[in-house]
Amino acid sequence: MDSLLIPTPSKQFAGMKHAENYLKYRPEWPQELVLRSVAFLMEKVKEPFKLALDVGCGSGQSSRPLAPHFKSVLGIDVSQAQIEVAQTAVNPKNVEYIVGRAENIPLPRNSVDFISSGESFHWFDKEAFFREIDRVLTPGGCVAVYLYGRIMPWVEGDDARNVKMKEVVNEFHDVTIGQYFSNKTKNLANPENLHVPYAEYKRENIVSFKESTVDLYLNYVRTLSGYQNYIEQNTNGEDILNTLSDRLLAILEAPSAAMKIYQRSPVCMLLGRKPDIGR
Repeated sequence: MDSLLIPTPSKQFAGMKHAENYLKYRPEWPQELVLRSVAFLMEKVKEPFKLALDVGCGSGQSSRPLAPHFKSVLGIDVSQAQIEVAQTAVNPKNVEYIVGRAENIPLPRNSVDFISSGESFHWFDKEAFFREIDRVLTPGGCVAVYLYGRIMPWVEGDDARNVKMKEVVNEFHDVTIGQYFSNKTKNLANPENLHVPYAEYKRENIVSFKESTVDLYLNYVRTLSGYQNYIEQNTNGEDILNTLSDRLLAILEAPSAAMKIYQRSPVCMLLGRKPDIGR
């Protein structure tokens, strides 16, 4: 494992094709998360809310859902390719994107009401990130970190098949591509070890369901960093997703990957508030 070359985050998401797949196949965050985050913000900050900042925005899945609640939304990401792809999406008029680092946010002190980070937090230098959060947040402003658990294919009301698919997917993640994930990504397996360093802090959990197909689920798997690293380092073999597809379709007794299923995942949300002294 020590011999594997795991790219840094800036290189990991640099490819345009990878960024395009992010836009197509990564799920947008459930509205429930956004509504809970905004409700937490409203406890201390009065509307109208001015600026929301989405750090590590990727192709904008966690930026666009914020648009109805803030005058302006700014998404920043270290990857130029991700930003360019985010700009090609159908974005609300009040959403913009720029290249930037979580550890050096290009905004002035006390200028942001709300900061989100969806499925990118694990890549950051957390100490530097939280210093920047505290610098740019307004007094009483909030930060929300969203973390997906492992996304599973799911058939409503069919526990036997769901258990079998979970076993197959876990084997694929842990055995087939497990060694190709960065240790930073592996930390997501234990979100209980992560927190936001504010005194006013809470953790909330929901389960996300998204209508999908087997084919769309497999394309989501293509966006995973472990899979991307695998195919970069194993260029002569058959696509390992063919085997995963065959095993899932056999469990489902489905004639094709167009079969409708759900993508199901636990989601953990970490909420914290900057002290509102002097607001």
